[in-house]
Amino acid sequence: MRIAIIGFGNIGKYLAKWVINDTIFELRYVVARKEMDKDKEDINFKDEPVVFRKEITPDLINDVDIFIKCANKEWALVLFAILKE
Repeated sequence: MRIAIIGFGNIGKYLAKWVINDTIFELRYVVARKEMDKDKEDINFKDEPVVFRKEITPDLINDVDIFIKCANKEWALVLFAILKE
């Protein structure tokens, strides 16, 4: 299953570590507004083709099976608005 994690705070980082260590899942995207260079180093993404983005886009939505929202409700409103289109 292809996964996108929206939000990369403590919960998002924890879930990203869990997802990349499970062979059933493929972490495709991490969406967060802040710079994530240091956070990327904390999690070993070298073997994973994870794309980091600052916004949710229709192509991202069409490319995943599951969204895991770990961000504030503003991100949820953006996601729901795009899904309605």
